[in-house]
Amino acid sequence: MRMPHVLIVDDNEENRYLLRSVLQGNGFEVSEARHGVEALSVARKCPPNLIISDILMPVMDGFTLCREWKNDERLSSIPFIFYTATYTDERDKEFALSLGAVRFIIKPEEPDVIMAIIRGTLDRAKRLFPLKSKSNQASGIEESVYLKQYNEVLIRKLEAKMQELEKELAAQKQTERALQQERDFCTTVLNSLPCIFFCYDENLKFLRWNKNLERVTGYSAAEIGCLGPQDFVPHSDRALLAERIQKAFDAGDAEMDADLLSKEGTKTPYYFTGTVFTIDGKRCLVGVGLDRSANQRTLALVQEKLNELQRWNKAMIDRESRNLELKREVNELLAKAGLPARYESVIHGEGSTA
Repeated sequence: MRMPHVLIVDDNEENRYLLRSVLQGNGFEVSEARHGVEALSVARKCPPNLIISDILMPVMDGFTLCREWKNDERLSSIPFIFYTATYTDERDKEFALSLGAVRFIIKPEEPDVIMAIIRGTLDRAKRLFPLKSKSNQASGIEESVYLKQYNEVLIRKLEAKMQELEKELAAQKQTERALQQERDFCTTVLNSLPCIFFCYDENLKFLRWNKNLERVTGYSAAEIGCLGPQDFVPHSDRALLAERIQKAFDAGDAEMDADLLSKEGTKTPYYFTGTVFTIDGKRCLVGVGLDRSANQRTLALVQEKLNELQRWNKAMIDRESRNLELKREVNELLAKAGLPARYESVIHGEGSTA
């Protein structure tokens, strides 16, 4: 026994696939179309037992397809089911049914429910088959009334779409503001770093840097945008730099000591370290540079302070030793005079530097 033939009309390939899988899994024959014009062409060549159509489609939408379907003598008695995710208003359903559709289903729906509706629709169509000539007049809406209702549906959908777009635009603006705040925060943090920060891609094009790089090198932001990392080291270090950059992109990170060359030609010893990240689909080296001369100056200053502290400490110890000696001398003089000692702590050995 030949199984019923169902025509699926939907411009979304995934939607057609899901519905086709359900129907074929239940033994139905299936043909497909991407819009109303294509559906009419397919159906007129080989009329199906039932059509299930989306509404929002290019070329010819579902409402117009249903209108044309019911005005075609060969197709008008074939049950027409709407299956839509965009036209979900109760007035959309009323208009669809007024065109002659037998059911109005809102996506998504469970496969078992869809199959029950399709089987029930086909069974009902068989029972009413002798009256099919009468069903040809089921969608006999006057053209002026049809156009008025059709336009109302489209306007209502357009207004709803505009409201959705306004909400999306508002959400997008809010997201953009949040992103800008994040960017501003990151820029502030990067510019507050005591070291230089840089980021360049595999083409050695600088993507981002902090103000310290401009300050230390003397190059403007516009100039740095036209330079590469090799332009910031002496010629003697460029081969090593190229090797370390290649190593970084191969291994994921690298480090090196090199002189940072300023626009005026001044060399400053720097320690560079970087890590590879993927940013906007590009592999980039993100790193920092620390001024080794500044560190040396800091260490020298710390050492000087330590030396000063040691000198102060020695002076205090010498002063304390002399103070003890004076106390002992006073006690000895008092003892010779037959008087008691004045500094008992010296007698008992307290405060001794030994």
